[in-house]
Amino acid sequence: MLKMLPALMLVLSQPGSPDQEQTRIVAAAAKGVEWLLTQRSEILKAAAADSRSGGLELLVWTLASQGVPESSREMSELIEAMTRRSPETTRVASLQALTYRKLDPVRYSSELVRCAQYLVDAQCENGQWGESRAHSVERHPGKPPRRAGQALGGRSPSAKEDPVVIVRRAPQAAKSGDNSNSLAAAFGLRACMESGLFFEREMLVRARMWWNRSQRTDGGWGAEREREEDTEDTSTGDMTAGAVAATCIYKHFLGEDYARNPSVLRGWAWLRKEYSIKENPGLGNVAHFSYLLSLERAGILLGKEALEEHSWYSEGCEFLIGKQESDGRWNARDLRVRDVCENTCTAVLFLMRDADPLPPPVRLPAPPHPEEK
Repeated sequence: MLKMLPALMLVLSQPGSPDQEQTRIVAAAAKGVEWLLTQRSEILKAAAADSRSGGLELLVWTLASQGVPESSREMSELIEAMTRRSPETTRVASLQALTYRKLDPVRYSSELVRCAQYLVDAQCENGQWGESRAHSVERHPGKPPRRAGQALGGRSPSAKEDPVVIVRRAPQAAKSGDNSNSLAAAFGLRACMESGLFFEREMLVRARMWWNRSQRTDGGWGAEREREEDTEDTSTGDMTAGAVAATCIYKHFLGEDYARNPSVLRGWAWLRKEYSIKENPGLGNVAHFSYLLSLERAGILLGKEALEEHSWYSEGCEFLIGKQESDGRWNARDLRVRDVCENTCTAVLFLMRDADPLPPPVRLPAPPHPEEK
């Protein structure tokens, strides 16, 4: 399949295609994947030198999302390196969870449990996540017991199931963290729950309540603080779009309607008012690609393809295709992003709409805590 990518691009670029826009999008993504595959040796070297960055996991997730065969020499080498790495940061744990779910959640069930355990133990007292925690994680932790009568977050287990419930095994990591790592945790937890793992409701409620408390009066979210405590922490596009998506995820797995949630609607209204594709609202070129990917996630979860008269996907694709280098990468030269591989992975994921929608809530668990609403 890897050797067929140039031929595929040639076919897609022929005139007279029924959908020229989609042709350009797929061709750009395929070209990006080809460039990423040329960088695997450099990524492996970087991963060996720094186990906390997450670059290896992001690469494998992107390639798996685009259908690069797990059996190929390139992928098998990358996956083997990833499975040898225990998560040491929230970002790595979340990216590993997303990748293992994409590859095969049954085959990699032990690795998913390891990621889930890290995320549970790393949650801060206020519901956030920080970059890392001080506690080590067993390579293959055993199957956690289900406590009688405990409230679960996730899909409803059938009567015949013996659900795997991830419970805290370590002391509280810290009092507070940051919103960037908290967003990563939300997407990692979703991957775990959609792979069949369960979490205590209390943990999900704590995470959901953090996003409610930290929403600013203008409807957006910033990087760190609660509401107006820090006047320098202004609302930004990447944090607001990510927070809308995270809120949808937690409300869904708590069995609640997220589409009409006031916090979600206020956040989407902020994105509509501050809409831009050419920059990250509030930060300009900083975290620009992260903003685009978060906007896509929020839009897909809410089933909204437009912000007012703007089609965020069509306009985003047009912007990204215009920024792509001739060799397939998305350079950091004029976008102030350090890692060109991360840029390219993020662009490919956006172009191919990797995010999946959430189905309507299927159950209503125990009544929510009064402060949760």
